[in-house]
Amino acid sequence: MTMPQLPPVYVTPPPALKPVRRLRNGVVDAVLGVVSWLVFIVVSGGSVFFSFFFAMATDSCYGGRECDEDLVASGMFTVWAGVGAGFVIAIVGAIVCVATKRYSFYWPLIGLMFAVGGLFAGVQMADAGVPG
Repeated sequence: MTMPQLPPVYVTPPPALKPVRRLRNGVVDAVLGVVSWLVFIVVSGGSVFFSFFFAMATDSCYGGRECDEDLVASGMFTVWAGVGAGFVIAIVGAIVCVATKRYSFYWPLIGLMFAVGGLFAGVQMADAGVPG
């Protein structure tokens, strides 16, 4: 008596699952985006406005006291360049994220880091142009 032979069992692997991509919460992204853009605009605008006062740093330069006006002007332009670079980075990053349906609220905050960095660098340059 022989046992009946069963056909071989072929186990097929389950189909690969696609990675689950979380959908962004549009309301949260919109609210945080508006708030972060407002913070970026206020701080960047304040930085540019503050840089206009760099010219007054040379008011004490008279007589035997020499100042480097070019360094003060370069400090002013450094602030403007930092704000401009931050704005371009924030706009491009936000547009790419919106097009790919990802969160975009953090891009103005990244641009804000460039604007604040430009402000600090510009203040240091303007301060170096005026002797203590």
